[in-house]
Amino acid sequence: MSERAGISATRHRSVDVLVIGGGSAGMAAAEGAYEAGCRSILILERDPVLGGILNRCIHNGFGLHRFNEELTGPEYAHRDVERVLGLDGVEILLDTTVTSFTGGRQVVAINPEFGVLKIAAKAVVLAMGCRERSRGQINIPGSRPAGVYTAGTAQSFVNLYGRLPGRKVVVLGSGDIGLIMARRMVCEGASVVGVLARKNYPAGLRRNIVQCLDDYNIPLLLSHTVTAVHGHDRLTGVTVVEVDQETRRPVPGSEREIECDTLLLSVGLIPENELSHMAGVRLSPLTNGAEVDQSLQTNIPGFFACGNVLHVHDLVDFVSEEGELAGRQAARYAMHPDVEPDSSPAIPVIVSGGVHYSVPQRITSDATGDITVRYRVDGVYHDAAVIARAGDEVVARHRALVLVPSEMGTLTVPADKVLAARGLTLTLEVGEGKPATKHAGKELASDDAAFADADEVRHFTCIRCPMGCDLDVAVRGGEVTAVSGATCGRGVKYAREEAVSPTRIVTALVEVEGSVEPLSVKTAEPVPKGRIIDLLHALAEVHPVGPVHIGDVVLADACGTGVDVVATKEIPT
Repeated sequence: MSERAGISATRHRSVDVLVIGGGSAGMAAAEGAYEAGCRSILILERDPVLGGILNRCIHNGFGLHRFNEELTGPEYAHRDVERVLGLDGVEILLDTTVTSFTGGRQVVAINPEFGVLKIAAKAVVLAMGCRERSRGQINIPGSRPAGVYTAGTAQSFVNLYGRLPGRKVVVLGSGDIGLIMARRMVCEGASVVGVLARKNYPAGLRRNIVQCLDDYNIPLLLSHTVTAVHGHDRLTGVTVVEVDQETRRPVPGSEREIECDTLLLSVGLIPENELSHMAGVRLSPLTNGAEVDQSLQTNIPGFFACGNVLHVHDLVDFVSEEGELAGRQAARYAMHPDVEPDSSPAIPVIVSGGVHYSVPQRITSDATGDITVRYRVDGVYHDAAVIARAGDEVVARHRALVLVPSEMGTLTVPADKVLAARGLTLTLEVGEGKPATKHAGKELASDDAAFADADEVRHFTCIRCPMGCDLDVAVRGGEVTAVSGATCGRGVKYAREEAVSPTRIVTALVEVEGSVEPLSVKTAEPVPKGRIIDLLHALAEVHPVGPVHIGDVVLADACGTGVDVVATKEIPT
């Protein structure tokens, strides 16, 4: 089907920029291409709606960088959907699956309304997102009972269809989706026995450990994995063992069986790159995504890649940023076909010393301005820094108390210095960390004396952004007198509140009368953490009547907190 009325599709057509994927990366790519002056843009999306994975991510935490506010996934997606639908020259075909490339930049796709489509494009943006690793890819032995799901599948069941997949849950893997789904399962009335992490550190963001596990008393078992599943028709339990971190093998004698009816797998994401491979795009063995230059162009001229199909992100804000860049560059390529491509050898970006990968992987000689380089480290490093060198000169540095694989880092390097040196190298150096900062503001003491005179010093992990700063808070007489470790004002505010009166934004689902689709909601402001369960019980009795629009109040003054619960999704009549 076509998203916008009045737009027709023919079986043979040509466009300037073709975007494959209508999630956050694809929509941002269309916006970027439009801003660059292109007025012939087509988005192909295989789902019946735009938004991709954001539609099922009802939790908050999106948009802090891009919109300077904290949104849920549906709210974030809605902003891009509204903008894309308002751009003349951008066409959207939903329920459309790309099946092949037939040479050059010609695509074959299938749409239920128009049948087989053949589309010729001057430039193509690959924005297909990523998929989850399955049980078969991690080789868990045992039978094949019902009750074993990827965390993302369970997320769709719960958040899109209002169906609870089980009542007693074990989560294998500590990726962010697994942590978030552990919380969702508890909020929907299930019990979560524990979250297992094969390594001796969690794979997800530190803020998600706090707000998804610690807040709900869900155990996290590090250095543990599942070696067998039990049950015939339905899962009845799993065998859990301790993992030796030196050999990466199960510790003999550590086996124990845990009774459960549901096993959720959160064991990693893989860029969705079958189409990229089909087009001849060279893939990186480190990211499993395309190898690109600073403009996000692949080795195939006119093919660009962005978002999770390029490398798996932890923040959608950066997915959108990459999408906008890829869209702008694709538009320039499409609208200036006479410009001779750069034929000189590209400069490789070399990673070493604990840096696992970088994007881009190469820089061409026509690069200008500042280049954004994203990277991940290969382990947990304390008091360390990632340093970018052009030749012998340090051109960028990211210093941190803790560097972990779950958090993607960003460096900005000057193109002129990289080109002059004919090289760029990223290395990790331990002992380069940034010391904990004292942030006092006008009301907090900033000297160490406040900590020496404190009745107690409390320790928190900040959840206001993905950095997850480690905070020390001095408390005297029931009041906060100093905060150490915060790297921004939001961290200071969080520390003060968490020490005295902790609060949380609560997200949930409610049933809408006359609709099979549940409505995602959130508290308009944080509420006392101790009232979360009461609020969830109250929402179970709320059944608004459609239509419902984003921002509509569905429960006023929830549980006497003075905070309204508002809709975060559109539900039509």
